[in-house]
Amino acid sequence: MDGWYGWPRWAAAAAGTGAAAVGAAGVWWAAGGAGYPFGGDDLAGAGSLVAGAGAGAGGTALAAAGAAGVAVAAAAAWRGAPRWAARAVEVAAWLLAAAGLLVVTDVRLLMALGYLPLMPVLLVAVDDAGQRYADQFLTWPMAAQAAAVALGAVWAAAALAHRRRTRGACGRCGRTGADPAVWAATRERARQWGLVATVVGVACALAYPINRIPWLFGLPMSMSAEDFAAFRTDPVGLLVGVGLGCAGICGAVLMVGLVRPWGTVFPRLLPGLAGRRVPVAAAVVPAAVAATVLVIAGRGVFAVLLSGGFGPVSGWAGWLGAAGTASFLPWGVALAVAAGAYALRRRGVCAACGRGLPEPAGGPVRA
Repeated sequence: MDGWYGWPRWAAAAAGTGAAAVGAAGVWWAAGGAGYPFGGDDLAGAGSLVAGAGAGAGGTALAAAGAAGVAVAAAAAWRGAPRWAARAVEVAAWLLAAAGLLVVTDVRLLMALGYLPLMPVLLVAVDDAGQRYADQFLTWPMAAQAAAVALGAVWAAAALAHRRRTRGACGRCGRTGADPAVWAATRERARQWGLVATVVGVACALAYPINRIPWLFGLPMSMSAEDFAAFRTDPVGLLVGVGLGCAGICGAVLMVGLVRPWGTVFPRLLPGLAGRRVPVAAAVVPAAVAATVLVIAGRGVFAVLLSGGFGPVSGWAGWLGAAGTASFLPWGVALAVAAGAYALRRRGVCAACGRGLPEPAGGPVRA
């Protein structure tokens, strides 16, 4: 038993099981059953692609998607399939992953995640902060969104596992052949792409706090002077806005760690951890979660912008505010690329196939 490391073997089965559950739920909701968690006209402002969809139409679509998912999962088990069939299965699996991640989700996932670091302060500053958070985010619709994201991730794993198997690559590491020069070249390309993605991601990450931190100094960034004067009368709103801006700065700093020595070896300022190597999963998993939520939120923001949901954008303040929220999508993509590059750069000899080079010693990533 190799637990999570055996994911290439069970990813398709898990995705098929999830698809069957989605299909069954879709049939239930299409038949008038209670508990449909998606849709609702109030979700248009959150960038939902299913805003306004009722349980009948939504349930029918989910039932169809579930049936398609079961068929794709079964086809993924077809050994010796023709090249075209194997490619079709892979494409279908990626499409199902995208559907789970992007169709029924919206910007509220980022809000739920972004408010968490602020809760210790908000619980002291606001009497009912915990209840407000629970009422807004600890709900069945939000749990359904989280489940959709999880299933989308499983479908992505299934697609990747299928691709590796049909290419004759190692299921765990994805390597083929036995040429150390190819492995070294892959590591070097990962280093280069990681640097580029980090620069882009940090620039996008700072676009949001640029619109929030100046509020502390009375500067009406991202809104008119009249709106800002009214906004300043709400100290809690000001605290949340500035706090989220600080969270953006922290995200930018942590992203830099993906290409700096302290992202590979814990720095001296951390007692008990100083000098130890940072587990790859400790950096990649949170980055992957954040990247996923940022891409989801960015897609939602663009949907709202294109529909005019934010109202007309005018003046430098309005355009600066629009840029700050529109940066979520490129930030998420850049973070995903940087995290993937970090994982490739630190990838050592595979325990399953023995391919690969030893992990490089921690040190600065030079341009």
